[in-house]
Parts: sequence; C-alpha cells; structure tokens
Amino acid sequence: MAMSSPPERVGRTPPVPASISQRYERMATSLGIRTTLHKLRHYSATELNAAGVDVRAIARRLGHGGGGATTLRVYAAWVSEADQRAAKSLAGRMPPRPRRQGAIELDASAPTPPSA
Repeated sequence: MAMSSPPERVGRTPPVPASISQRYERMATSLGIRTTLHKLRHYSATELNAAGVDVRAIARRLGHGGGGATTLRVYAAWVSEADQRAAKSLAGRMPPRPRRQGAIELDASAPTPPSA
C-alpha cells in the first residue's frame, strides 16, 4: 500500500529523518515525556497487536519484510498474550458442555478414597 503526500507537500523535498526525530524529542521534552520515536514505533506495534490487528498488517506498517517473521520475533511475547486472550474469549462463548447421563458429580469437599 503506497502512501501519498498531502497536496501541499507534492514537489517539495521530503523532511530529513533526523529533523523529525529532533522535533519529536523537543515536543516530548516540552510535555515532560521521556520517549523517542523508536519507542513510539514499538508502542504503536504493541497497541495494534493488542487490538487484534493481523501481524502481517502490522509488519507492513513497520516496513518489515518476510510476511511478519521479524514482527513475530520482536513482538512474540505480546502475540502470545493476545493469543491467550483470544482463546479465553472463544472459550467464554462456547455453550456449556452437556452432562452425560449417569455421570457422577464429585463433591470437592468430600474426602478422596484411598487408592488400592
């Protein structure tokens, strides 16, 4: 997906990356926030992942090649956490398991019989 420049930027020289980083750093400092653009990049990827955005889409936004392999390697802990939340969500939507006829329900407070 190609991103187009706003009409007022067409034909102009693109900004120098260092100047963007410097502007961001000055803005964050003036707000009393200790951060960098690189940390913002990680935050963005983590939030997208937590929101359930497909890893391949996140990888494209970050400029990672390989269909998300790099993204998975860097953000594996968050992917695992999101996967666990997804599993719990699905489990919560499942209908209750039907009880078998003749099944004995054990009372957790009853003593367990000794094993033979």
